[in-house]
Amino acid sequence: MHDVDTALDLLCGRDLASGRRVSEAWHGLSGGDTGYRASQFDVQRYLWLILPRMVRAGDPPDGRPVAAAFAEFFDLTGEPRYAAICRGRWTERVLAAAGDRERCAELAINAMDDSGVLPPEELDIAWLPEPGPYEAAAFDAIARALETAIAEGQIPLATPATDTLRLVLALDLLGSRIADDGARTVVQAMVAERMRYWSRQTPSQALREQLVRTEPDVATPPRTELDTAPALAPLRLLLESCAGPGAKLTRAGYLPTDLVASLVEAMPCARTFPGSGRSESHWPPVGQLRDLAYRCELVDHEDGRLRLTHVGEDALADDRTLFEALATTFIGYADPPHRQHVLETVLTMLLLENRVDRAAIDRRLGVVLAEYAVDPPPSREDVLRLRVEALWDLRVVGALLTDDVERPVGLNEVGRELAVAALRARVLQGWWWG
Repeated sequence: MHDVDTALDLLCGRDLASGRRVSEAWHGLSGGDTGYRASQFDVQRYLWLILPRMVRAGDPPDGRPVAAAFAEFFDLTGEPRYAAICRGRWTERVLAAAGDRERCAELAINAMDDSGVLPPEELDIAWLPEPGPYEAAAFDAIARALETAIAEGQIPLATPATDTLRLVLALDLLGSRIADDGARTVVQAMVAERMRYWSRQTPSQALREQLVRTEPDVATPPRTELDTAPALAPLRLLLESCAGPGAKLTRAGYLPTDLVASLVEAMPCARTFPGSGRSESHWPPVGQLRDLAYRCELVDHEDGRLRLTHVGEDALADDRTLFEALATTFIGYADPPHRQHVLETVLTMLLLENRVDRAAIDRRLGVVLAEYAVDPPPSREDVLRLRVEALWDLRVVGALLTDDVERPVGLNEVGRELAVAALRARVLQGWWWG
């Protein structure tokens, strides 16, 4: 086995052009770090993503000789698994299709998925193309740990248990303490890092101030001991009614009257609402709960019935899963786009104060939306409507301290955890990047 410099010298002696290509590739992977150790993901990224782009640019005209030379390099440096990847069928297929951008990208994605070393999608993390140091380190650590576990047979590929095992390993790493900062976990450092990036990128100075001040709250670990079952009981009842064949809607498209009656009885905010009758149209809190479930992608309409989505089915597993599913999609990507800015502003304001006057929320929303330069600018009535909707979203899931609509509003324990979890999910989804 040879060290890197000796192996590169031997390759250049055999074929100067290919040797130089491998030398350039290694420098690109290592960034010039003499202590760099290759990983399977790095090798695959070069072979299946970087090298095809170079081929499409015409230099080199064919990537396969470079891959063959890279295989020789790994033979010389004692990395037979990486040499096998260079000579493998996925590399051959990807490089053969390098001229067809879409086909090549499709093959590269499939090849990456097949390898099992990518961080699991179930983490609900959109990894940024230009990550900060904590995020880059987290991605690399997960990819290397998965590589080792797969190579040593601890995680067999293409079995029913594969995805679960990969997810558990990744979650363990994200929840581990940082070596030089024992007070924080890896994911806490990532969230704090991204909160800073978000605050720098937002065009709204008013929201930026709130993001900076709420960073410590959003970066804290979830409160897994918090009992969310009572607050989420109405939502669970609605989802359970939509399981299997789904809840058959009336001709007018409303929920069945017996379900409406059960929801009214289960919802404190509905029991105190001055409603009457049996129809959903007479009980706005019930309609708000249904609309929230729809916007959070827990239910969908199909053939005159309200049915669970895959997300909704998974959410019924237990109360914690339901809470996480709600939090992950609470802000969402709903229409109009500035609804998200409204929710972000409302949630951060409520996290910063025990109680907030509604007029103060409206004034802050006006400033934030003006600074975002929303086009066309929402009217005062639009802002009021979205603020009312945001507070009702919180009310129907039992997240507010009071149902008295005349008083300043505040979050209870469940509400604070929901606000924190929703903002944390927003940060990890990376929607604001670029």
